[in-house]
Amino acid sequence: VSVAGTAQSISRGGSLVSTGNALDLAINDDGFFVTCDSAGNISYTRAGSFETDKNGYIVNASGAYLQGYPVDDTGTLQTGTVTDIQIKTGNIPAQASSSLTFTANFDASDDAIDRTTVPFDATNSSSYTDSYTTTVYDSLGNEHSVCQYFTKTSDNPW
Repeated sequence: VSVAGTAQSISRGGSLVSTGNALDLAINDDGFFVTCDSAGNISYTRAGSFETDKNGYIVNASGAYLQGYPVDDTGTLQTGTVTDIQIKTGNIPAQASSSLTFTANFDASDDAIDRTTVPFDATNSSSYTDSYTTTVYDSLGNEHSVCQYFTKTSDNPW
């Protein structure tokens, strides 16, 4: 008995797994990551385990650089030629938060709180149904916490 040949589907995606590393990437369809080693050799891979090197370039375990389109200083994508992707670090000018969007889905089975008998008190969690804290920044870059409190006051209104 002999083997006539083997075949492997290299474009079929594996299962997605959360790793906790923000630079571990996955492709959920056709396609490949493009990497380039220090000698200029281009490779295509489905392996998406990346990290940054000491200069902020995104590299794989072999030290090959992840390729992509660069952006200019305003964040505009510069299409045309791909290059090594670098995450620049350092001081970024402070920019005050200008808006906050919040979307929630509250539990309909929560009990209503009667405001006439239970006044709101941020230090008393039984005086509100739920809370959500968001970090915002002022124009000097100082961090502030904004805490929103939600109280179910009858069968449907909040």
